[in-house]
Amino acid sequence: MTTDERMQSLFRRESRSFLQYVREASPWASEDDRAMRDDVIAMADDELAGVGELAAFLQSRHIAVPHLGAFPIGFTSFNFVTIRSLVRPLLNDLRDGIARLTADADALGADERIALTPMIERKQKHLRVLEGLPCR
Repeated sequence: MTTDERMQSLFRRESRSFLQYVREASPWASEDDRAMRDDVIAMADDELAGVGELAAFLQSRHIAVPHLGAFPIGFTSFNFVTIRSLVRPLLNDLRDGIARLTADADALGADERIALTPMIERKQKHLRVLEGLPCR
């Protein structure tokens, strides 16, 4: 896989992450859990800003921003659920996302690593927040 292809692949993956799916799925929250839902949505918005920064990086390198396609079909089992029931899957997905982005960064050149560092740091920050939230 070329550097351009790897960058396009990870752009697509980050654009269609589980956190982005949750953002669009509008999870249910009781009155007590609305702040938790708002925090998760704010994390998703922050992650989306990082995806936008990555798109700008791709464009600056004359790498085509790829078509995103649909979210993974497995995410559909998380429709119409409470925000609390999403905490553990979000944690697992963030841990996996950090590992995958770190592996991508390690396999790419210095400029690409620099471009990916803010995304990794965002995910690490979101992971710390999620680790403090109650699960089911």
